[in-house]
Amino acid sequence: MTRCRASWHTRIVLALLFCWQGAQGAALAPNMVFHVAPSTGWYLANGSSTVFVFVHGIFSNSIECWTSKSGAYWPQLLRSDARFGSPSIYLASYHTDFSSGLYRVPDAATELLTYMRVRDPKGRMPLLDKPNIVFIAHSTGGLVVRYMLERNQELFKSKHIGLVLLASPSRGSAWADRLKLIRKAFGNRMAGQLERDNDFLVDLDGRFFDLVMQKRLPGLVGIDLFENNFVVAGPLFHSAHVVSAQDSASYFGAYKIIPDSDHFTIAKPTWLGHPSHQYLLDFYETVFRPSLPPDSAPLLPLFPGLGRRMPPPQ
Repeated sequence: MTRCRASWHTRIVLALLFCWQGAQGAALAPNMVFHVAPSTGWYLANGSSTVFVFVHGIFSNSIECWTSKSGAYWPQLLRSDARFGSPSIYLASYHTDFSSGLYRVPDAATELLTYMRVRDPKGRMPLLDKPNIVFIAHSTGGLVVRYMLERNQELFKSKHIGLVLLASPSRGSAWADRLKLIRKAFGNRMAGQLERDNDFLVDLDGRFFDLVMQKRLPGLVGIDLFENNFVVAGPLFHSAHVVSAQDSASYFGAYKIIPDSDHFTIAKPTWLGHPSHQYLLDFYETVFRPSLPPDSAPLLPLFPGLGRRMPPPQ
């Protein structure tokens, strides 16, 4: 009984800090098999002109962030879904744990860009060699990507970029404010940057909003997705969110709410028909692909008579 009670308290504390991606299902199935080791680098590298880049949130990694309680792994779901054709898939990661100290969002953005610019140890092409890049960014990962794009506009000006933001704060989180003493105890600067309306977030929000509105990255399109449940069930929390859509800017038009999702499960679809995966597919087919130049993605009929077309496998 004592062990269960401690686990329950731990889940609440870590959830409010954005820190336990396993609270609602990061535990891996014991017989789960990944095609490659899920760490920073290529999950699937091929000749496709398009790459999907998964960027996890704070206190997480490329396994826990995207793995559901059932063992379903979002990069693998994407890989298995023929409706996307056969894009390359990249697992982006950055340093984040309780003791990361002075390491902040700008440091994480620099680390991410460093990996994207160089060949991997196997000599495979740098991610930035791909002309079409779709970022799937959860929570703080969305801040990391937005900071990287805004501060390195010349590198991305010629790219076609899709930005799928999953429960990513633009003005911070009230729940981060309420746990200030815990953050101070760990000396974690990145967690401090999640406080609502702090100077860093206000500045980044304004800069990124201007970038989008002024079309300084002409090939940038995106979508904002948010959770609709708190990570702890019960009447006391029915109106609480770790990241509230109402408290966040929507950079790409009206935001979408993922039904029956919380701050963590929004990034852990369990099957190809899960709402998070469906919104990703809809964004890819109706927003991202139509924004590409005609010669960047040859089109073939998907099913006879339906009039829908998709890129052929590379």
